[in-house]
Amino acid sequence: MLALGVGWGGSTLAGATPTKNTSLTVGQGAGSAAGPGGQALAAAVQPGPPRRVGAGPKLPRGARRFGALANSTKINVDVMLTPGDAAGLAAYAANVSSPGNSLYHRYLSIAQPATAFGPSAAAVSAVEASLKEDGLRLGPLSADHLLLPVTATAKQLAAAFSTASTSAS
Repeated sequence: MLALGVGWGGSTLAGATPTKNTSLTVGQGAGSAAGPGGQALAAAVQPGPPRRVGAGPKLPRGARRFGALANSTKINVDVMLTPGDAAGLAAYAANVSSPGNSLYHRYLSIAQPATAFGPSAAAVSAVEASLKEDGLRLGPLSADHLLLPVTATAKQLAAAFSTASTSAS
């Protein structure tokens, strides 16, 4: 599964500088998108016509929609890859957070989640190849191998992820 995370027009990675308020409507097969409030949409990777899954992002009180983004608007997104061992990751998160558990407060280093729970090198390569084929510019894979920053224009993202985008303030 691919998931697409969009913050306030910029990467959702810590330290990102917001540039525009951007929301995405994601077609089936594209994964998920988070809009202005961090609300998430989700869809499994399956062929088929685009359809909305879940509730769309809500604009903050007092915000106004301006309409579609210009095709040339640059957008930074994070593509979230499915963990290779999602059940193991969930169990670890529960155990490390549970007082009395032998793993309580025994955190992993920044690189350990990639080895223990991350997607395979083949899965990462396949996603990277697909995104590059769509003309998207990739940033460095996160240390845990779960986030891949991507920069593209609104037009490129719309084509790659079967999305529509709206500008709001």
